[in-house]
Amino acid sequence: MTIKSIVLVLGASGSGKDYLVDKVCKEYNRKKVVSYTTRPRRDNESPNSHIFVTDEEFDKLIDVVAYTEFNGYRYCATQQQIDDADFYIIDPRGLEDFKNNYKGNKLIESVLIDCPAVERFLRMKKRYKDSKTGTVKAMERIINDRREFKDIEEKVNYVISNRTEENVKDCVFFLKAMPEATEWVNRIAKEGQVKYNKEKIYSEIHRGELND
Repeated sequence: MTIKSIVLVLGASGSGKDYLVDKVCKEYNRKKVVSYTTRPRRDNESPNSHIFVTDEEFDKLIDVVAYTEFNGYRYCATQQQIDDADFYIIDPRGLEDFKNNYKGNKLIESVLIDCPAVERFLRMKKRYKDSKTGTVKAMERIINDRREFKDIEEKVNYVISNRTEENVKDCVFFLKAMPEATEWVNRIAKEGQVKYNKEKIYSEIHRGELND
């Protein structure tokens, strides 16, 4: 059987998770899950950031995985979406729900995008035209994420740093390598080589040492 993977990407607000996943998908022809949500679309927010639905429409979804709530709004993805994608950006509560409810055949990999609170605060503050509003909103998210992401490092497979601009390239290569590593395992399995080292494969992909 051919093995495929779904990479669950976690990161506190302002960590750069959306930017990194979008960059990988665009540059390497990968696909991410666009989750459903009952919250209204924000001003200047891309209509493709979520599938915006009413509560009634949300209730009609079937095969829901990774259900979570935030600020009174509901979020989820369906199993069909997971089966058709390479990446899914998810929060800690969604991660637990996903592990409990996903019944598909994909290999589940999870990675945390790590970034210091100070850097995340500065990034989030820039999202608002009014400096005072930006300060308040950013601090609210920092405080909330401190609770939400407590001990999350122990629940994911990998942690990668996106603390500076210099880290972006390494993060992109690592994320790119995760589904590629699974694809390479399929080739190894066909050749009868059942033992492999995922970390070694990721490293070799990063250095461009794996060939078809």
